[in-house]
Amino acid sequence: MLRLHEVLAAKRDQIVAEWMEAVRTQLLHDLVSNVELRDHIPGFLDELTTILRRQHSGGPLPAPTDSAAKHGVQRLRLGFDPYSLVKEYGILRKVILEASRSEDVTPTFEEFDDLSEFLTSGIATAVAQYAEEREAELRRHSQEHFAFIAHELRNPLMSAQLALNIMKRQGLLPPVRQGEVLNRSLDRLADLIERSLNIALLGSEAGPNRNNVDVRLLIEEVVIEASLPADEKKIQMFVEAASIEPLELDPRLISSALANLVRNAVKFTHPGGTIHIHAECDEEALRIEVADACGGLPPGKIDTLFTPFVQAGNDRSGFGLGLAIARGAIENHGGSLSVYDRPGLGCTFVITIPIEGVTPRVSNS
Repeated sequence: MLRLHEVLAAKRDQIVAEWMEAVRTQLLHDLVSNVELRDHIPGFLDELTTILRRQHSGGPLPAPTDSAAKHGVQRLRLGFDPYSLVKEYGILRKVILEASRSEDVTPTFEEFDDLSEFLTSGIATAVAQYAEEREAELRRHSQEHFAFIAHELRNPLMSAQLALNIMKRQGLLPPVRQGEVLNRSLDRLADLIERSLNIALLGSEAGPNRNNVDVRLLIEEVVIEASLPADEKKIQMFVEAASIEPLELDPRLISSALANLVRNAVKFTHPGGTIHIHAECDEEALRIEVADACGGLPPGKIDTLFTPFVQAGNDRSGFGLGLAIARGAIENHGGSLSVYDRPGLGCTFVITIPIEGVTPRVSNS
């Protein structure tokens, strides 16, 4: 007398065909192709056959594979709802039992129990993966929407800042206090929008968008952008960068990390102080140091310095996100961002990106 696993092996293709027809009739009405509909079900049946055969021979249960998980992801991408996903496995169970009856095979209690357990496990795995993938998809869409809004806000804000600068040069600003409030408010908005764009980028699953980057030029551009607030505090900034071959980096992420470090340095350095930015690259890593003159870190702050919404000093004009974003940008390249305190003098932030995390540009000469 045939056993259930022998029926499955002999009638595998027929079971798949009858299951597909039943699914089309009950759920789909010809909405997907045969290849899409079949998906991982044949492999799932093979796993079931193997389990029933090994159970019959007394062998150990095989380790579960990911056929059900892949099936769940594929069904999400085809637009199936969870009810239809679960219903598919119910239809498969019915088709299997009908195939066994057509061969006058009555599954034993153990076979029926194994069949039910495997199908239940398949349903749970498929639905769990379906839900996980859907959640990831919702996060991606949310991040894309977030980034789009931030990007659209940035352009009119830049126009407002440009207009304000023109008014400054022409002496058309309102009384001093109101003008300062306007300038500071626009700067904070610009800072928030730029950080929002970088948070959205770091939150995405995409890796760095690498391009040829001249590290020294990038540093100098960041310093120029920070020169106005530095000049207001009479802070001098010095750049020391040895000759570094252009590297394959994500310029936006690296620039964002550096800009956050330099802005912080300007913000906390005492008036009349100096900021030193040093960059070098050897066979092991690219290293960039930003040393400020803030007088040193408050006790106990070094451990929480990179925690979002935590600020080291008494100045609360920012959002406490800059260092967290900077660390995320560097870690996105496989590197690290650390800090060491120089009590009474200041602190030094160190960017380290392993050379395997960057790619030196190959010269064509």
